[in-house]
Amino acid sequence: MGYSKLKIPKVCEHCGKQFEAKTVITRFCSKECGHKADNARKKAGRKDAKQQELIAKIPNNRPYISISEAVLLFGISRDTIYRLVENPTQTDPLSLIQTDPPLRFKLTHPADSN
Repeated sequence: MGYSKLKIPKVCEHCGKQFEAKTVITRFCSKECGHKADNARKKAGRKDAKQQELIAKIPNNRPYISISEAVLLFGISRDTIYRLVENPTQTDPLSLIQTDPPLRFKLTHPADSN
């Protein structure tokens, strides 16, 4: 692709710095930013794959899950899990959580509660 005689003002997708692009498809201010963005994308992909692998290892035949398993399944922090356990409300999407004393969660289906 050829270069433009015009300088196209853009913002780097990785570092957020403003720069003048020579082509319409330029996304990063430098090769270094392009490499860093690519490495960050690959790292996020590896992290997601590892998380999906851990989620797949959680057995489906147990009626309860641990807090660490709930964090993986719901994608929210441990503090949020504890807050929902202590004060469940009807407006919370996770209000279907019931707890046992050893802080294991039982997931109930809305049809089962009727």
